[in-house]
Amino acid sequence: MGAGRSAAFTTLALLVVSVPGATAAQDVHVDADAGFSRSQPPAGSLAEPATYFLGGVRANGHPGTGPGRWFGSLYGGVGLQGRGGDWASLTLGGGWSAALGRKLGLDARVEGTAFAVGSPTWFRALTLQGVPELSYPIGSVSLLLRGRLGIGGSRFREDLPGPRSPTSGSHLWFAGGGPGIRVPVGDLDVTGRAGAFGSAGGTYGLGSVEVSGGDGRVGWSASFQLWGTPQGARATGSIGVSLPLGGGWKLFGSGGRTEPDPLVGTPVATYATGVVSHSLVRRERETAELYREVRSGPRPTIRFTLRSPGAREVALVGDFNRWKPLVMQRRDGTWTIRVRVAPGTYHFGFMVDGKWFVPADAPGIVSDAWGRDNATLVVNP
Repeated sequence: MGAGRSAAFTTLALLVVSVPGATAAQDVHVDADAGFSRSQPPAGSLAEPATYFLGGVRANGHPGTGPGRWFGSLYGGVGLQGRGGDWASLTLGGGWSAALGRKLGLDARVEGTAFAVGSPTWFRALTLQGVPELSYPIGSVSLLLRGRLGIGGSRFREDLPGPRSPTSGSHLWFAGGGPGIRVPVGDLDVTGRAGAFGSAGGTYGLGSVEVSGGDGRVGWSASFQLWGTPQGARATGSIGVSLPLGGGWKLFGSGGRTEPDPLVGTPVATYATGVVSHSLVRRERETAELYREVRSGPRPTIRFTLRSPGAREVALVGDFNRWKPLVMQRRDGTWTIRVRVAPGTYHFGFMVDGKWFVPADAPGIVSDAWGRDNATLVVNP
């Protein structure tokens, strides 16, 4: 449906999705972004390649100390050349993570998006999507089961040379999902997925592989997808990198081929995007916590903290490392340790002078097969 719409959805996907693990240790995080995007429309389209200046604001955070989270973004793009229409988008959403029993974890996300593109590819869309995902760790490997469903509406018209397309309305929907697996390979995080979706526009199938890595500061990701669509097979993929510049500034870059969208029917297009981001607000929780993410990446670094001034020795024990005790370091009566943990839902506790201990106000307390309380650790992907 033209270069404008393809570039806009591409940029939205790059900017709205939070950096892995970035929100787990924060109450509020607000960023301002500005950059450029280049879009090559699908073969056979009447639209031309287009370059955009884009800018906007995104925010995310956690209300209190519960398992919920929220996020939002407001973006716009101005076409600099070619026949790409100016565009604007607003996204609001929230999520929730929790343990279901001893090992099964649930992460659910709901988001609504309002989107508009101007002439010559005049487009309006309003959508609501939900993405629940179950995870089950087996050692360092996590088995996944993700569902996706959405509803919406759109109106589209092309003001291009040739016969003029009339404005039309659509009642959109899609639903489906499938299994996946996440495997750590050295410092890399590898995720494979399969899925099938029914939609107002037909049936879609998907097989994908995603790889991400980084040293906690510089991060990168790559993906490959093979889609079956009502128009035939489509191969897509992307490569992205994030680079800290200091002083709250970061540089994001991404390029590749956009995925087809079962909900709004976005076509495959080639793109390249570069964005500079600056942190406007970063407010961390002031209350004491058992754990906090202190460095993001494919396997974020989690700092565990326990206040126990009278203890002689304290060790952290959890299923994220097969219950091997990790001796914590003491400073002024507070015991701490940092551990790299892959995304997922886990259970843990402390050995205080040889005795099992979990604070009464620990998050997500559940009992194991021996009646022993365990705290819950949720690391968001």
